[in-house]
Amino acid sequence: MDTLFDLLKALEPVLLGTTGDMSVRFTGVSTDTRTVQPGNVFIA
Repeated sequence: MDTLFDLLKALEPVLLGTTGDMSVRFTGVSTDTRTVQPGNVFIA
């Protein structure tokens, strides 16, 4: 888990510096997944 978090943290600045669009898209996907995850669990 720590490794994944580190990788994400390291990728965050890289993505931000590389392309803002990608960063926004990644953030949107992350939020979407987070919203869907609890929603699915709640429905289940």
